[in-house]
Amino acid sequence: MRATKTVVAVTLCLLALSADPAAAIRVLENFSLDAGRVPENRVGSPVWDAAGVDPVAVEKLVWKPRPDYLVVRRLTERIPRFTVGPVLDLGAQLSIALQTEGTAMGLRMSAPGAAGWTVSGAIEDLWVETRPIFFGPIMFYAYMDVALDVRHGDGPPQTVRYRLHNMYAQVNGGIGVQDEAAETVAQFLIESGQEIAARLNRDFFHAPAHPSLRLEAETLAAGPLGDREAQIRRIGLSGLPEAVPVFLGLLAREKEVMSRLYLLDALASLGSADAVEPMAQRYDGEDEDCRFFILKAWDYIGGEEARALIARKGPKDEDVACRALAERLKS
Repeated sequence: MRATKTVVAVTLCLLALSADPAAAIRVLENFSLDAGRVPENRVGSPVWDAAGVDPVAVEKLVWKPRPDYLVVRRLTERIPRFTVGPVLDLGAQLSIALQTEGTAMGLRMSAPGAAGWTVSGAIEDLWVETRPIFFGPIMFYAYMDVALDVRHGDGPPQTVRYRLHNMYAQVNGGIGVQDEAAETVAQFLIESGQEIAARLNRDFFHAPAHPSLRLEAETLAAGPLGDREAQIRRIGLSGLPEAVPVFLGLLAREKEVMSRLYLLDALASLGSADAVEPMAQRYDGEDEDCRFFILKAWDYIGGEEARALIARKGPKDEDVACRALAERLKS
């Protein structure tokens, strides 16, 4: 579980059983991206040494889905559904997240039209599915599909398609879920901005990891992980190759589910094929939330081996969220 990944408190999920007309469709109004910034995803220092990388301009991304599109929908049970309000432009929000988080990660951002790199495109799909856990939190499973055109200087654009996945847990006392839904979408946009920046760097910009992160990875290897989720995430976003064996070693001996979730999520961003087989060896015996992040990591890493593992293991998973993710990854 993410972001509220630290949520372990037990609470009655009254919405699942209430007389509230869950069939009604609500409207998700405007919200601040700051609602999506939590200690676990804050990038407190640059992850790249981007001095040798040209500035990056992010044009406003297009939000393609129609006005009545369900951005919050149900995976199971009676949680209200939400469309997007007329003033809420998720394309603009993702553009802001990509600019602000890219800057925090070390990229030099510029205005559109300046020399250097230009990123434009559209959100083809974005939604979160809800699943209440009886005597527990509400789970939110988030998905995004973005099509981006990346151009360097006056060169021709190169088109890439990225899928983003995440999982969140929100405690709810039974009096509506609008706040929880808005916070989840905001957090997904912040973390997707970070992960898109990381994938663009891996595919196009090629800024090296900040030198300090090598030492940080070495210190993490000694353990214990404790409350170092933000550090694990930063190292993962950096793409530091030396972190892959460190994180796999930590994963093999880590007892805490939450720490394993963060390690798996970081391995997804690192994008190394060296992680595919070790994850396959763990999959069947892992916690269901960890299995979700293994499927995510295989999708981010890509390649024939990873795709074959998704097709073989995902559809047979006993957990409905893992099966749903595997179904999305068929194409």
